[in-house]
Amino acid sequence: LRGGGVLRELSHELDYLHCLFGQPICVVGLIGQQRLKDLDVEDTALLVLKYNADNSSILASLAMDFTRWDDTRTCTIVGTKGTVMWNLMAGHVLCQSNDGAQIVLMDDPSDAANSSGLMWQQLLNAQYENFCDIKTASLHLEVIEKIEEIQGEMTQLGKLS
Repeated sequence: LRGGGVLRELSHELDYLHCLFGQPICVVGLIGQQRLKDLDVEDTALLVLKYNADNSSILASLAMDFTRWDDTRTCTIVGTKGTVMWNLMAGHVLCQSNDGAQIVLMDDPSDAANSSGLMWQQLLNAQYENFCDIKTASLHLEVIEKIEEIQGEMTQLGKLS
């Protein structure tokens, strides 16, 4: 499957992970067509990425799809001192500490619209910073191409007992 599928259309999710954890050292993934069967593109991708940060491994799972009926953009990061939960659509960032305390780090439902407006204003005035440079974008494409490539090498399991 090639073209404007979920891997290429939502590749900015890889930008976020790269910004947080660097370049992945290993990636596995599955892609498929769940709903958009008339189009020659994948509408669902499930990825597991491994990052190496400060001599320890970080595993990330990423689910991307065009199949949901609700607008959902969330990120959850589980750390040694707590869990951060980000909901882009709702404008919420919460932190659940390992001692059970919950802290609201951000609560602004208009954040996504305000950020988008600010981004366009900066772009039109040539006053923006690149979030993802060409080198990083090419690394993301390499990850996407590897995932697409391994789909042809996967074999189905026979019936398990």
